[in-house]
Formats: sequence, structure tokens, C-alpha cells
Amino acid sequence: MPGSIVASLIFLLIPLTLLPRCGAADSITTYGVVPNKTCGGSGNFSSDGGIVFQMNLRQFLATLPSNVIKNGGSFNGSVGSTNAVFGMAMCQADLPWPDHCESCLQAATAEAPKACPSSFNTSVTYRGCVLRYWDAPVHADVVDTQFYYFGVYKQEHAIQVVRDAAALNQTRKDLFENLSSEVVSSPLMIASGNRMFNSMHNLYGLAQCYRDWPKDLCSYYIRVVGGYFGYIDSQTWDGLSFASYAFYLRYSFFLKGIY
Repeated sequence: MPGSIVASLIFLLIPLTLLPRCGAADSITTYGVVPNKTCGGSGNFSSDGGIVFQMNLRQFLATLPSNVIKNGGSFNGSVGSTNAVFGMAMCQADLPWPDHCESCLQAATAEAPKACPSSFNTSVTYRGCVLRYWDAPVHADVVDTQFYYFGVYKQEHAIQVVRDAAALNQTRKDLFENLSSEVVSSPLMIASGNRMFNSMHNLYGLAQCYRDWPKDLCSYYIRVVGGYFGYIDSQTWDGLSFASYAFYLRYSFFLKGIY
């Protein structure tokens, strides 16, 4: 069990209060420069091996959006026998399916090589999808220490709805505790549900993990991260989403469909 997650989450949740608060009308279909990236494994792309890797990468990226769609929102695979490319991609389950998933991945596949032009190991995210590739197989139990935040939504009159922060925190914690068990029982590694809050409003939750991630890690992170939403002054927002390279959580006072 990751021993440093509590300290990491507390440290990483603090900057979220400084992010712009976006309205519900904000579009998730406008993609441009990659907002979040991790570049590693820099090398010489002009060498024979680098040239072959780039050829394999172009082939992998060209077919990736369609492979993700065919596989129901998540895919991992490889291209090449020498200087091979190993990669994965996942669309967030509350993205309109399949058009917005495909659009997000098309942007990611186009921008990832630009974002990390000399990297053999690249991870990029948009609000809606994640793309990763490497020059060697990566074990599924690798735990990323970098977390990214997407979409802080502020409801104009939420403060009139959420008067009891402690009760909201407990309801949200209970919701994700339940989803942490349900998500690993789903073949798609996706679970959604709701809990009644203050006898008047439903709190809706979504949990999703990369399908090749070990179930114990998936369940653990959904439960713990869901519990630490309370470190943010979020009782005045209508919802919040939290994503890493391997999992995604979202809660809201409004029902949102999933694929």
C-alpha cells in the first residue's frame, strides 16, 4: 500500500484552490497545446534506433483513437519488433461517446510528440483523455506520483444548497468508499452511483480506473482520493473532478451520463 499518499494528496490538493473556477457551460471540446505532460527517456531520434522508434510511434498513434473506440474507451498495445513502442490510452467515462472521446485522442496523438519532442517515454493528458507511450513495457502496478486536476465547476447558488460542510464531506466519503468496491467489479473498471445529501439533493459520483491497473491499487486510490476531497473548500462548488494517469473521479450535484 502506498505509504506516502496522504502527504502527497495534501500537498497536491492545496494548489487547486488557486485554479480558475469554470462555469458549467465551459466546453471540453476545445483542444490545443497539451495542458499536462511528463517527458522522460530523452534520446537521439536521428540514430537508426530512434528513426525506427519514430516510425513505430507514428503507426501506433495513427490507429490509437479507433482502437480505443473499438475497445470501449481504453486500450493498450505495442507496435514493432525492434525499437518497439508500448502505449495506452483512456477516455474519461463522462465524455460524450464516442465523438468527444475520439476528438480528445486525435488531439492527444497529434500534440504528444510536439509536447515531448525528444522523449521515448511520454505521458499527456487533456480534460477528457490520457495518452502514454514508452520504449519498453511498463508494469501495470507502477504508481504515478503526479496528479492533475480538471474542471472545477462552481454553481452560482451552491452555498444555499451546501450549508453543512461536514455532512457533505461524510456523504462524499461514503459515496466513494462504495464506488471503490464497485469499480473493481466492473469489466470496464467504471462505477457510478449517488447518495442523498441533506434529505433534499443527490450527490452523484463516478470512479474509473485504467483497465490494466491492479484492482487493489484502483480500489485504494479511489477510496483515499475520494476521502480527501474534503481538504478542498468545495462545499461552494457544484462538483469537482480529479484525474491522474491511471484513475479518474468526479462528483456533482447534477447527474451526468457515462458511456
